[in-house]
Amino acid sequence: MEQHQLVKRTVHDEYPVLIEYTATEYSKTLKQVMLELHAWGVNHRKQILGK
Repeated sequence: MEQHQLVKRTVHDEYPVLIEYTATEYSKTLKQVMLELHAWGVNHRKQILGK
């Protein structure tokens, strides 16, 4: 994900080593895709459970 610029990896020079991952602004462009995927999943669950 880092190679695709979706997350930024930060290594903090301390003991124990702390590695922090944060979402990039570019990754936030996936918001609509994720919302649509969620909506599809909710509808799919209703379909397969018959509700």
